[in-house]
Amino acid sequence: MNDSCLPDIPVITNTPNGRPGPKAKEIALAELAYLWKLDNPAWVAQRERDWQFLSENIYAQTPKDERKLKELYFKFGKMDAYISERAFFFLTPYETVEQVQQLFNSQLLDSGGRQFVLTGYIYLYPQNEPTHWYESHMRLVINSLLGDQYRITKEQISTKHTKIISPDPTFWSWMFVLKVIQAISAHKEWIPFYECINYFVSILPFAIKEDRENIQLTKLLTLVGEKLADGQLNGRALIFAQELKTREQEILLAWDTGEQKLTAMKQES
Repeated sequence: MNDSCLPDIPVITNTPNGRPGPKAKEIALAELAYLWKLDNPAWVAQRERDWQFLSENIYAQTPKDERKLKELYFKFGKMDAYISERAFFFLTPYETVEQVQQLFNSQLLDSGGRQFVLTGYIYLYPQNEPTHWYESHMRLVINSLLGDQYRITKEQISTKHTKIISPDPTFWSWMFVLKVIQAISAHKEWIPFYECINYFVSILPFAIKEDRENIQLTKLLTLVGEKLADGQLNGRALIFAQELKTREQEILLAWDTGEQKLTAMKQES
C-alpha cells in the first residue's frame, strides 16, 4: 500500500501446505503426529496430568462427548470429529515457531480458520491462563504468526480470487487498547498483548475505519501515566507500562498518521 499519509506496508501471500480434499485432514494429522511424543513415557505421563487439570478446571462444564473428542486430540493427536480451530490450536503440543507455522498452514484450517487465528486467537483464551504452558504457548503464536511488524497477508482461494487473512487494523487496535486497559487496571502480571507493542505501533496508522473513534488511546495513555506516577505496578506489567510511556510520542504519531488519512478519505468522498 502506497499512500502519502501512510508508511509502506509489507504484503505477502500465504501458501498453505497440501491441498483440500477428502483425505486432507487425515494427511495433515499424520504429518503433525510427531508432535505427540507417544514413545516417551515421561511426556505421556505429563500429558495425562495436564489433561486431568484441563478436564477438572477448563472443561468441567463441557459436554461429555465434546470433552472426549478434545481428550483424544490432546493426548494422542486423534481428531475423530469436528473440533473448533480455537480448541485444537490450543491443544496441539507445538514447541517451536516452525511447528506453529506448520499447524497454521495445515489442511486442518481453511482460509477462514487462519484468518480467525491471526485476528483474534491471542485474546480469546483468558480461561486457559491457569495452564502451566499458557504463556509459552501464546508467545510462540505471537512470534510465529504476528511478529513485530504488521503486514497484509493474502491467501489464494481460487484461480481468480485472493482473500486477506491478516487482522483488520482498526479492530485489532481497538482490542489491543481495550485488553491492555483492563489488564493494567487489574494489575495483571502478563497478558499476550504485552508482547505486541511493536506490532501495535506498526498497525495503528492503518486503523482508519470510521469506528476508530472506539479506540480509547487517550484513556490508555492517561491510565499508564497515572499508574506509573502512583507506583502501583510491578513486575512485567510495570516493564510493559514503562515501554508504552517511553514510546508515547511514537504511538501518538502513528495515531495522527491514521487520523490524517481518514480525514483525507472523508474529504474525497
